[in-house]
Amino acid sequence: MKFLLKILGVHKTSIDFYLYMIIHLIPF
Repeated sequence: MKFLLKILGVHKTSIDFYLYMIIHLIPF
Protein backbone atom coordinates (compact mmCIF):
# COMPACT_ATOMS: atom_id res chain seq x y z
CA MET A 1 0.00 0.00 0.00
CA LYS A 2 2.87 2.38 0.76
CA PHE A 3 4.11 1.94 -2.81
CA LEU A 4 0.68 2.90 -4.18
CA LEU A 5 0.61 5.93 -1.90
CA LYS A 6 3.99 7.03 -3.28
CA ILE A 7 2.65 6.68 -6.83
CA LEU A 8 -0.42 8.75 -5.93
CA GLY A 9 1.87 11.35 -4.38
CA VAL A 10 4.09 11.57 -7.45
CA HIS A 11 1.30 11.29 -10.02
CA LYS A 12 -1.20 13.87 -8.84
CA THR A 13 -3.26 13.41 -12.00
CA SER A 14 -5.41 10.30 -12.29
CA ILE A 15 -4.57 10.01 -16.00
CA ASP A 16 -0.86 9.45 -15.29
CA PHE A 17 -1.78 6.99 -12.54
CA TYR A 18 -4.00 4.91 -14.80
CA LEU A 19 -1.42 4.93 -17.59
CA TYR A 20 1.22 3.78 -15.09
CA MET A 21 -1.01 0.93 -13.86
CA ILE A 22 -1.93 -0.15 -17.40
CA ILE A 23 1.73 -0.28 -18.46
CA HIS A 24 2.56 -2.51 -15.48
CA LEU A 25 -0.54 -4.68 -15.97
CA ILE A 26 0.42 -5.46 -19.58
CA PRO A 27 2.54 -8.66 -19.62
CA PHE A 28 5.82 -8.19 -21.47
